[in-house]
Amino acid sequence: MKSYLRFLSRNKLYTAIEVVGLSVALAFVILMSCFVWQQRSVGRQYPDFKNIYCAGAYNTTFSSVRFSNIISGQIPEIERTVNIVCYEGLMDETIGIGAYMAVSPDFFEMFPCRFVAGNRDALENASNVIITESMAGTFGGRDALGKDFHINNERYTIGAIIEDQEYSVFDSQYKVFISLNHPDFAFYKNTDEYQGSADGNSLTFHKVRNGADVGNIKKKMNEINDSHLIREEDKGKELYNLTRLDKLYFSDSNQGLGIKKGNAKMMKAFCIIAIFILISAIFNYVNLSTALAGKRSKEMATRMLLGDSRLKVMGIYIKESLLMTFICICLAFLIAKTCLPYINRLIDSLVPVKISFSPSQMILYLLILIVTGLSCGILPGIISFRFRPIDTIKGSFRHHSKKTLSKLFIIIQNCIAIIMIAVSLVMGSQIRHMMDMPVQVDLDSLYRCNTQTFNPGFEQKLRGLPYVSDIGKTYGRPCGNALNNVIPLDENYTSLVYLGEIHCDAAAFRIYGFEVVRDYGKPGMRGAWLTEGAALALGINPDDPVLPRDMDRMNQGFEVAGIIKDFALRTAINLIENEYGAVYVYDNWPPFAGDYIVKMNSITKENKKELEEISTEEARDNFGPDVRANSGLLEDLIKADYAQTRNQLAMVNIFMVIAIMLSALGQVAMSTYYASEREKEIGIRKVFGGTVRSESARNIREYMLYCLIAAVVAIPAAWVISGRYLEDFTYRMPQKAWIYIAATAAVSVISLLAVLWQTLRATRTNPAEALKKE
Repeated sequence: MKSYLRFLSRNKLYTAIEVVGLSVALAFVILMSCFVWQQRSVGRQYPDFKNIYCAGAYNTTFSSVRFSNIISGQIPEIERTVNIVCYEGLMDETIGIGAYMAVSPDFFEMFPCRFVAGNRDALENASNVIITESMAGTFGGRDALGKDFHINNERYTIGAIIEDQEYSVFDSQYKVFISLNHPDFAFYKNTDEYQGSADGNSLTFHKVRNGADVGNIKKKMNEINDSHLIREEDKGKELYNLTRLDKLYFSDSNQGLGIKKGNAKMMKAFCIIAIFILISAIFNYVNLSTALAGKRSKEMATRMLLGDSRLKVMGIYIKESLLMTFICICLAFLIAKTCLPYINRLIDSLVPVKISFSPSQMILYLLILIVTGLSCGILPGIISFRFRPIDTIKGSFRHHSKKTLSKLFIIIQNCIAIIMIAVSLVMGSQIRHMMDMPVQVDLDSLYRCNTQTFNPGFEQKLRGLPYVSDIGKTYGRPCGNALNNVIPLDENYTSLVYLGEIHCDAAAFRIYGFEVVRDYGKPGMRGAWLTEGAALALGINPDDPVLPRDMDRMNQGFEVAGIIKDFALRTAINLIENEYGAVYVYDNWPPFAGDYIVKMNSITKENKKELEEISTEEARDNFGPDVRANSGLLEDLIKADYAQTRNQLAMVNIFMVIAIMLSALGQVAMSTYYASEREKEIGIRKVFGGTVRSESARNIREYMLYCLIAAVVAIPAAWVISGRYLEDFTYRMPQKAWIYIAATAAVSVISLLAVLWQTLRATRTNPAEALKKE
């Protein structure tokens, strides 16, 4: 080991490149492995998680408390049922509006946690609440037990305090739990006259008997559900679904309401890039270790000639590699800890990344250490064993290594770099492509007043503001929320058209600036305005348009009022494939609530703040103090939808910079070694008439050939990887050749600069000095 440390001290450049490259790569591997581990741990902290299922209807996580009470007594495989209803309400003055859950009294039997004060029986008393430890801090910590707690002016008593749950499946904003047995929720228990279906607004969890047939349970639930359905067309369909607790976080049915929702696509993409970075760093290490093996070849050959076995020599390589990896992983923890707050801001996950040293995490870190250390140690050892010790003493190893191994490793390193840079550019370009999606309507200077109802007095107040030029009434908006509708094209429901609907008055239609293709001259613009895509999908004859019966679900006697250009119903990240648009214009407002859309002629911070304040005040006057109004400029609301997407782009850029850095470090190190190995050859050529220019050009051409070979291999691989990534997006960009050209050019420039620097140093060396070297 002393000889290894002495060797490292004599080759400081190579050592620095190995340590920096491997440490940075390991730092991000540690962060991403913690991210994945903690994301996949959501819901797994409960002892019975494999037997707990979330029951939901219509491919959601929502069910009905009443219906769950019916089925829990009819299916013997169900051992326990817990219901949850999520609310927001006005709490004590020090808290303001907060989120709380009304739960079954035995909630903490199914979802046990550590109680800081009190116990799980607290909810048996319907006047008690259980709060989290962070919430209790507002009331004096553990001394909060027994104190009064108010929700919407209703007095409760703090009956217990629980530890905050980092990896709980439930949204961490819910810090207060009250009992569904409270008189305010008595209507949930009435099942005698219940008619309807499993569809509802509650979260229902069933704990099933160990070894129970979940498919059979689901079948029984749907059969019971059939007997309570009102709509005949829904009977016989499998409307009820069951999702196991540990699968819920990434489930497609999870809408993120009351339950944490993970982004499996983002996790997968970041993991793939992190693995590529680690592979690149390992190749850097292996490349340098193999190249430098020539400098240590006599030491290893001497050991073997003196009786050491190949296995023992391999052990030396592995121990040295594990020592280097251990040093790098220690530095990696420091880098990861420093970058952690910034990474968490970019990932913006409900389960933030946390570097912990729990037993399970320690096993994970040890696994990373062993895999990386063995990879970095075994490969150089195997390669060096291709030559006999006596050949090494005679110098054959150096001859063959410089002719074969260096070239191979340079090509592989370039392949990895091109793939990483290309994939990163594709990810970044796709994100920008989504953010730049054309909306085909005029959203400039439009403000949404999220009042959730219409009041002539409030409308008069808006018209009195000097910066308001026009006002419309709307339910739904472009690039936002829209009502969903499914229109059958035949009686058997075999062919369906999916519609996103916006309901508004003529003023809002005008404010949105829809581009009219055909106007059938209906009075007051009243009727259904179909997009070109919707008209085509529905088989509408433009010369004799007839509105399908199922489209007039409000029974307004609507006809086709016109055809408009297709527009963006949603932002690119929320697009639904094969969904078309329809805008319904009313002369009298429709039988449901909506928002005001305001056209502003002057946009200032003060004006936006005033509109937000009066909109929030109006919403709370009508619906109580627990209402949260989501008002704002449409452009700002759309940007907010892309906040996480922009953070992902920043993460991608970080990975790309690391990829370029690793490539540059590897190229500099390998070109340094390669140039030093060829100093004597260059010296001989110069003696026989070679010049600095001719020798530099010859070496650069050779390196550029390696880049070309790498590009031939890497571009098809990067194309396939990028194509699979793009398949997951509804609104996706086409593959672009410039990305792969740019990735190849970037690696070529890095190689050129690295080689030029070292080659010029080698060619400018005095031939006499070069020929003196061993």
